Amino acid sequence: MTLNISRKWALALFGAVCLAGAVCRGGEDAPPAKLAPADEKTLAEFRRILPLAAAMYGKVSQDVLLGNRVRLEELKDQRLTPAMLLSRYFAGQEMDMDFVAPEDVVGTAKAIVMKGGATVIKSEDITKLSAELSQDGKVAKGVVEVKNNAFSAAFPFEARKLENGMWQIRAFDLPRTGRRLEIDADGRWRLSAQPTADPLLRLYRAMTAAGPKTLPVAYKAEGVGQEALKPYGQFRAREIKPQPLVDGGKGVLLYVDANVGYEEFLSLSKKGEGEGYCPAAALICGRDGTWVLPLPPVSEAKPQGQKKDDVIEIRLDVAGKEGRLRDTPVIRIKDWETNSVNELTKKLSQLRQVADFSVRILPEPGTPFKHVVSAVDATMWAKIDANTVLVPAVEKKAEGGAERP
Repeated sequence: MTLNISRKWALALFGAVCLAGAVCRGGEDAPPAKLAPADEKTLAEFRRILPLAAAMYGKVSQDVLLGNRVRLEELKDQRLTPAMLLSRYFAGQEMDMDFVAPEDVVGTAKAIVMKGGATVIKSEDITKLSAELSQDGKVAKGVVEVKNNAFSAAFPFEARKLENGMWQIRAFDLPRTGRRLEIDADGRWRLSAQPTADPLLRLYRAMTAAGPKTLPVAYKAEGVGQEALKPYGQFRAREIKPQPLVDGGKGVLLYVDANVGYEEFLSLSKKGEGEGYCPAAALICGRDGTWVLPLPPVSEAKPQGQKKDDVIEIRLDVAGKEGRLRDTPVIRIKDWETNSVNELTKKLSQLRQVADFSVRILPEPGTPFKHVVSAVDATMWAKIDANTVLVPAVEKKAEGGAERP
């Protein structure tokens, strides 16, 4: 089951919440319960100011459009446009915007560029705009719908009339993901979120907080959904503290860049000092978006009761420590060696036809995580993943000392 909240349902829910809030909230910020349709002059003003309220400018605009590593939490002004674009890499799920092609960064950039910056609400893309005013005419609630060649979306918004008679957009609601953008006491846009137990929403928010990554690639994995996430109680990434994922889950879901060293993966999957490792899975780039790849257990122990020939050791290294050489894996099984994961899959499949065996994957220190994921993927294609373990990376000692396990 994947998250699939229709826009019609989300907007209906938003309207119900707005009306309930108008009746139930106390204090001077609570608008009168009775609302009336906005006139054409007011709607024309909203059409003018909505693109500006949503826009990003300057260096933030350049960094987001160029795909530089930017985290939404690091922005002093968390406006609608960067909030949407820095969440778009959660491909395969229907979130706050419907992208025609989520990976088409260039197409999206062209669709939102404006003078001095970029905005996901351009006046010429507005297909529908409606709003209702409080009885005193000082508060408005509405919905703006936009559509272009790159995406479509609907954003509920709130506006207030200032003392000088001008309207100001004060908030955008994101009902699909239970989030809200509003101007704080310092005049800056801030993102907040309602508590949720939905694993998909928790994952989406955690990935947004941790920021975009280049994920390792694998093909024998599961699409992100309720069943795939069920075993994993925590989301872990180095940029943020562990986040709850599935209540009652015992494992951890790792959000790790493809090029980080194997040791970092190990550190993120630890139970605690000296307590071993949690059952783990990694978020990877699959055929059509973000997928979940269950990882073999981590163990230093050699299999008991098996003959030496019944255990295959896959040793992973890189051709060099920098640049393209680090992107080239060196894969060894005894005297056999290759740089190709496809060749490894063929080799394991051939060996499996001869006899059953277990597998130990031994990455050298510093091996990029993407090569470890590729080796795991190969064992899955060869249908021997159930008998596979990962061995912690241990530095080789000086000449004459003990070797790796």
